[in-house]
Amino acid sequence: MHKQMARFFVIVVLQMMMVVTMPAGLFAAEPVTGTVTTSIHGLVWLDVDGSGSPDQTEVTVGNTPVFIQRLDVATTDATMTMVVYTDEVGGYSLEGLADGTYQIWAETNSDNIFYLVVTIDAVTPTATVDLPVAAHRIFMPTVMR
Repeated sequence: MHKQMARFFVIVVLQMMMVVTMPAGLFAAEPVTGTVTTSIHGLVWLDVDGSGSPDQTEVTVGNTPVFIQRLDVATTDATMTMVVYTDEVGGYSLEGLADGTYQIWAETNSDNIFYLVVTIDAVTPTATVDLPVAAHRIFMPTVMR
């Protein structure tokens, strides 16, 4: 029992000596923080059941345009809509955005367009926006009698 206590004491003393004798340059004087890149990213999928959330049975949509438009610019400024395309697994990302409010949507051959609005700022520099798109186009012909 005394040998175990003696070993424990020696280990503790050695660890304390290592901490005390560490060079001062190994510790940062201030917390190290990285630059956070502002971005909007997400997933586009075929919302077959209309639930608004991706299910395991629903497929993602690759090579589809995703439109991102800034909403909080003055009316005299030109409103620019940015377009990015989803990758082969339905994901998209746009980085380096200025702080502001953005509207995001994806279009397919369906008549339904799903818009989402997010705000990017110092508190929330990134936003995940998953976009459901309709899996089918509703066609209702006009019947004349």
